[in-house]
Amino acid sequence: MTEASPDDFWIYSASRVKQTVYKEWIEVSVKRKNYMEKPFQHPDAGFVAFSKGPFGEGAERFAY
Repeated sequence: MTEASPDDFWIYSASRVKQTVYKEWIEVSVKRKNYMEKPFQHPDAGFVAFSKGPFGEGAERFAY
């Protein structure tokens, strides 16, 4: 898909959005967590679009 309609997607400028990866681990009985910033998959990404409705669903879950 190369185009996203504002009727079907929430569209955000890439300069206002950052991608993070959640990491969780246990150290000496202490639960630790961290969000590591990660670049977008494509270096020329200009916008991020989130579907307003699920594009797929499964057992007790939806994919947006």
